Amino acid sequence: MLYGAERQDCGTATASREAEVRAYYQQVVRTTTNPAGWPIENIEVVAPVRFWDGSSTYQSTCYDDLGISLQLITLRVRNNDGEIVETVEVVKG
Repeated sequence: MLYGAERQDCGTATASREAEVRAYYQQVVRTTTNPAGWPIENIEVVAPVRFWDGSSTYQSTCYDDLGISLQLITLRVRNNDGEIVETVEVVKG
């Protein structure tokens, strides 16, 4: 679902829209149909969404104004006991 969702622009200032970008992606992953017994609240987008700097690392500074546009999104799934089952990082461009 996350791959197919529209990419959200993060703006041009340091982490200017990180919370809004993360909230949008959170809504996307929570519209996925889960197996029986796995509530949507067990899937979360972990803060912060990070942005590629074009040379060496993902960080909180947005680089959309440079046309780089890569975002690192971390997803976490918990079981019904609240234990972390899986953490996955996804790059969206």
